[in-house]
Amino acid sequence: MMKTIIAIFLIFLISHCTYSQSSGRDVAWAHGLGEGGQDVWSFYRSIFTTERQMDGHESDYSSSVGVNSASTEVKNEWISNSNVNPTSANNIGIGHSLGGIVLRDIERDFPATFFGGIITVGSPNKGADIVNSIDNGKLTEAIKDGTSRMTAGPLAELASLLGPLYPFLSSFVNPLIDDAILAQIVGPISNIKGTQSFTDLAANGTYINTLNSNNSNIPRISIWGTEQSPVHWRIASSFASDRENDKTFVDLANGVEAIYTGFALTNSAQTLLGGIGCIFNPFACISAINHAQRAIKWNKGRVWLRQSEDMWLELINCNEFSSSINETTVLIDNYQEHCAGFMTGSPEWVACIYEWCDGDVGNGCMEEVTLTNYVFTGLKSDGLLCGSTQIGDNIAQGDRFEAMGVNHAEETNTSSGTTLNGNDEMQRIFNLIWDRPTGDFFRTSKR
Repeated sequence: MMKTIIAIFLIFLISHCTYSQSSGRDVAWAHGLGEGGQDVWSFYRSIFTTERQMDGHESDYSSSVGVNSASTEVKNEWISNSNVNPTSANNIGIGHSLGGIVLRDIERDFPATFFGGIITVGSPNKGADIVNSIDNGKLTEAIKDGTSRMTAGPLAELASLLGPLYPFLSSFVNPLIDDAILAQIVGPISNIKGTQSFTDLAANGTYINTLNSNNSNIPRISIWGTEQSPVHWRIASSFASDRENDKTFVDLANGVEAIYTGFALTNSAQTLLGGIGCIFNPFACISAINHAQRAIKWNKGRVWLRQSEDMWLELINCNEFSSSINETTVLIDNYQEHCAGFMTGSPEWVACIYEWCDGDVGNGCMEEVTLTNYVFTGLKSDGLLCGSTQIGDNIAQGDRFEAMGVNHAEETNTSSGTTLNGNDEMQRIFNLIWDRPTGDFFRTSKR
């Protein structure tokens, strides 16, 4: 008799625990652009299904078919899932990047039907300006310019060995580097160029403007990533390491800059020695000019490395005008771009001026003008999207959560600690959301 009672009690206990673990509000976790089939939310979906009174479900869709079609895929999958109550007012939709836009599209077409609240994470709620920069060719131009500057020094060192092959090598190597950089930094977006999704994500585009004209009444939270400087190298590092390391390209860029600086200084020193030798040996002048030109080319790469983050922030429209200072100075054609790294009057400076003035400094190459220096300040971003578009319009201050030290690639999993404080920043933020005051829609109790 006692064994029977114990068996009944164990059955009751097991069934009760099973029910407790499976009960709770249903949560759809939608991936971002190019993340389909990777189950990028699995880490947090598993944790919070275990710890909180919620049941998480992966929502998959095709990234390139356009937002409307993608939202239809997610909606149909949600309805057909026998493990969810698809029209419960307690349901939450959580979407990373494009996934957040897809969930908002469902809400626009079916208000308060499938989700009672939505959380967007690093989503282009006001459009992705990088899409515009790809579409108008600015990104390609910027990459080509950077490649040209970065290869100028090394190719100049090889010029004497390559001879007539020098132009061919430059035309062959540079495009390969251009493609590699493009794929590394914005591969997922660049890969959908020409598709409906690409068109839909454009800042100030028809789709985004239409979506934002919709007045949804359900609660919405915006989680926005803010990566540390240099944001472009950090996001590239995260993409390359599957979010495990955001410093690889930072360290590489610093190391490369040191190399370029070393070659520039070495060639500058040889230029100076050659200039002195000119007094006694005219042939030394040829060597001086040659080394001066090499120093110029190495300096181009060094300067580009220092300015590359500003270039990137401009492409994603995440810098703002800060101030301007007017001053009268002497302007030399192309001086600001090509010769600013050399001390005025030095042999390499003279060689640079002659290079860009066709050997005739006095023929209109120098003029006194008033220059206006514009100062721009970089705004907070996740390396791909500026903070303003991640937050979106009409989001109350208390419904904005800043993920500090988190770039776009890391926003679905920061368990490796590559954040500002070395913590699991996304888990911290989600717990803040689940622990909101009693009566708040997003509050979700612990099991």
